[in-house]
Amino acid sequence: MRAALLVAGLLLLAGCGSTKTVTVTRVQRCNGIAADSAFHYAICGGRFMRDDKALAISKPVGAKIGHWSKAFLSPDGKTFLAQWSAECEVPFAFLVPAGGGTPRVVTGEAEWAKAPQSVADGWTEDGRAIVEVSRRGEVMAAAARGAKSAGGTTIGIVPGTSRAEANKWIDHVVVTGLGHLRNGVVAATGDAVIAVGGSYGTLTEIGFARIYGRPVVILEPGLDVEGVPRAATPQAAVDFVLASVA
Repeated sequence: MRAALLVAGLLLLAGCGSTKTVTVTRVQRCNGIAADSAFHYAICGGRFMRDDKALAISKPVGAKIGHWSKAFLSPDGKTFLAQWSAECEVPFAFLVPAGGGTPRVVTGEAEWAKAPQSVADGWTEDGRAIVEVSRRGEVMAAAARGAKSAGGTTIGIVPGTSRAEANKWIDHVVVTGLGHLRNGVVAATGDAVIAVGGSYGTLTEIGFARIYGRPVVILEPGLDVEGVPRAATPQAAVDFVLASVA
């Protein structure tokens, strides 16, 4: 959840994780990933494929719409970190046994549809899944809570179609139904942008903000983006954007 804070006209972007352990390729009409020369798979029509044969991996329990949109094989070759996506719905990341079996959402909820939004980003070299999780109780909730405590008015721009995606400190919820395309709306809404953490979604928001001419600063530690200023502390980041929009 990302909140545009009217009180200061600031926007914070949050993400986490990066990976250099996978190579994205093209396999016929499917988006595939080559983990090594011995194991090759692809996702075709919502199914996991290996050597032109469908693997015994089902869709999430109870899923009526959607498809597997991407997947990353773990370094030991035993588990997929896979992304389940549906049009106009938030994405969910699942851990799926490579030999077949029931997918389980990465955040551990028994009812995966009630889990927070999660985006699969890959694996670390030592076998830890890299996932961007958008919980109502994390960075954006803290930003909204801080703005409210200072007497500000908060706006929450959510990717799905439900106002329930916003945290309890949001005064006005903008329901976009755009999924990741919401990032352009997020970047355009604030007078300035502070990027917190770093993943693909945050990178696109930084790019949109630069295109729209919004001042941008990256709070350490964060993404390494050429030409974008960096701030060592939250106070330094706030000082930068306030000076930029003065």
